[in-house]
Amino acid sequence: MPVKQEGAAEKQTRWTRRQLQVLLLLQLIFVIDGIDTQILAVALPAIVADWRLPLADFGIAMAAGHAGAFVGTPIAGILGDRFGRKPVLVGGTLLFSMMTLALAMAREPTHLAGLRFVAGLGLGGCIPPALALLTESMPGRRRGLCVALSMVCPPIGIALAGLLAKWLIPALGWGNLFMLCGMAPLAAAVLLFLFLSESPAYLALKGDRPERLAALLAALNLPAPAENPGDKDPGLAQSLSTIFAVPRRTAVLGLFLAFFFIYLAMSLVLGWLPSMLASNGYSLALASTSTSVFALAGIIGVLLTGWAIVARGERVVANALMAGGITIALLLSIGLPPPAAFGSASAMLLFGLLALEGMAMNGLITALYTGASGTFPPRVRSSGIGLASTLGRLGAMCGGLIGPLAIGHGGVARYCLVLGGLLLFAALGFNLRKPNQSQSSPPGRRIEQS
Repeated sequence: MPVKQEGAAEKQTRWTRRQLQVLLLLQLIFVIDGIDTQILAVALPAIVADWRLPLADFGIAMAAGHAGAFVGTPIAGILGDRFGRKPVLVGGTLLFSMMTLALAMAREPTHLAGLRFVAGLGLGGCIPPALALLTESMPGRRRGLCVALSMVCPPIGIALAGLLAKWLIPALGWGNLFMLCGMAPLAAAVLLFLFLSESPAYLALKGDRPERLAALLAALNLPAPAENPGDKDPGLAQSLSTIFAVPRRTAVLGLFLAFFFIYLAMSLVLGWLPSMLASNGYSLALASTSTSVFALAGIIGVLLTGWAIVARGERVVANALMAGGITIALLLSIGLPPPAAFGSASAMLLFGLLALEGMAMNGLITALYTGASGTFPPRVRSSGIGLASTLGRLGAMCGGLIGPLAIGHGGVARYCLVLGGLLLFAALGFNLRKPNQSQSSPPGRRIEQS
């Protein structure tokens, strides 16, 4: 790849129409991922009341979506490298749509569990090819920002699910919530099929028609890919061999450890923070507001992280966020007294620290995905991101086991120390990489050279 071409692409500041089209279409996937995360949780109180069953009967159904995503993510990553990013995105979105529509007809917890598992297979598998396509369709210095803009979308989907549930369930019932949330990804799949461009890096590897590829690269303001068409259909063994190639093996293993521990920490907060606060004397109003403060501040953190990655590079930003997250967890572990009132000084201090922690942890996930996108060469980028995301989802499932232990043995102090320890392990894993194995400069340059 000529250096001059890359320099020209890096200096371009205006978005092209095709770049914006790719970004906005892929952001739909991430918004729907947020809806998927929250849809059963917001509908469950109405389902429990309707079916008159104990809440404990729905534990498997609540975990089934995560389990489906855990299985589907690596499979979809491999399929995305073999058959293209776009077909996997369209198919996964359609599968999620069909399963969510079917939830409206479920009549017992086992039905919910089965449908949620298959829905997780579909939508969970969309994330690796979506991130691969995003990073391969944007000029180098813009990639970190685009990943950040996409990472903002899941919290938006979570908020939408809550608002829709508040409006729809009392008026029309929980079944219509699933119907509406199933129709939205169906419409998104149609838009993806009609208007989403395939990854130019994938097309180049597959030896696509030169004139078609050249037109796409021009529309995206990208230089010609550095890789030449070679192994056009790598098998699973060869893909894994490429992912864990000796020059990047330590970096990949460290990145995977960082994904596992940051998602475990995130699950500990989102799944157990309200219960931890309520069990330690904090009011229910404050406990229930805590995760909202954490998530809303996380949106700001993600946007700031995208800007900082452009300016300083993913490695520097990730380490700063991990150091900040660990420090805040230690401050929280000192033990704040339960606030006397919702608006008291100690409540505001708690909310302030939770907001800073939300900015750090959500921003860190953005930095890790940016790092994952730049670690793997195009022919295995979707598979590599898929494996990293799979380790993250495994960590999220483990958070369900760690939470009660942290809450039951030491209260707020022990819980926050565990949170800080998980972030420390994430930092140690991330920094197994040597400096020349990471992006000490802004992201995209090494991606083009992979």
